[in-house]
Amino acid sequence: MAGAFGSAVAAAKLGGLDAAGIAGAQEIVGSMASGILEFLEDGAWTKRLHPGWAAASGLTAAAFARAGWPGPGRVYEGRYGLYATHLGGRSWDPDALTADLGSRWELLTTGVKPYPSCHFSHGFADALLALRADEGFTADDVEHIRCLIHPTAAAAVFEPAERKRRPRDLYDAKFSVPYIAGACLTRGRLTLAEFTPASLDDPAIHTVADRVDFADDPESRFPEAYSAAVEVTLRDGRRLFRREQVNRGHAERPLSVEDISAKYAANMALVVDDATAKRVRSAVLALGTDDTTPAREFGEACSRAE
Repeated sequence: MAGAFGSAVAAAKLGGLDAAGIAGAQEIVGSMASGILEFLEDGAWTKRLHPGWAAASGLTAAAFARAGWPGPGRVYEGRYGLYATHLGGRSWDPDALTADLGSRWELLTTGVKPYPSCHFSHGFADALLALRADEGFTADDVEHIRCLIHPTAAAAVFEPAERKRRPRDLYDAKFSVPYIAGACLTRGRLTLAEFTPASLDDPAIHTVADRVDFADDPESRFPEAYSAAVEVTLRDGRRLFRREQVNRGHAERPLSVEDISAKYAANMALVVDDATAKRVRSAVLALGTDDTTPAREFGEACSRAE
């Protein structure tokens, strides 16, 4: 929903429209903005199209605005505007829309995911992997795992319990902390290799997943950050605890350039040769350093074939 409005601004700005044209693109895109979370119920792929759909909507709205197509002038604050239809009567702050305009850039706070799963699960993955490495226990040593989480986030990654312990498909698994806990403790990592059909059927992962439950976290910083805390009870009686109050990749705990480069290299290695991966990396890192490079050349540099 929000992505469509942001894309409309970017597309209109890059398309050379003036202030009225940029506003017009937002007025129009309000009728294109969409997206629901029902994919959480069955692991459907629809979430994967949300960013692309938002971008396409932004480009389309900007094209309409360039042609002078009229949109509703009060698309945000009107009687049937975005806020009236989607905030459920809650108040909103109009000054927040323009605060520090031109000096504060929200793009710089965009979180880069360290793991190929739902953001709500990342703190738990980090906590479990750190405990496993620091304490030297194995998955077989685990008797029980209690996860502390805000109830809003818990609804996405812990409920319904039976399906989170046995995800029905790979996308479903990305939204399951019990499955992710099992993968982390049995394999000591959480990569794309843990989201394959074979991994989904791994009985070792299932065994750990069955030992995971959750409770409310009164210290959570949700929604400002995706806090996570875990208590691992081992068969020898030890209780191990770790809290990740701010998820790694958050603006307060950004990934390093080395972290992002390593993630890129690992992902690209699954689909292209090393030469192609290096060519694409160079093309991406050169963005903004040479504004004369045609978009076609950039696209060709990022293609798989030479």
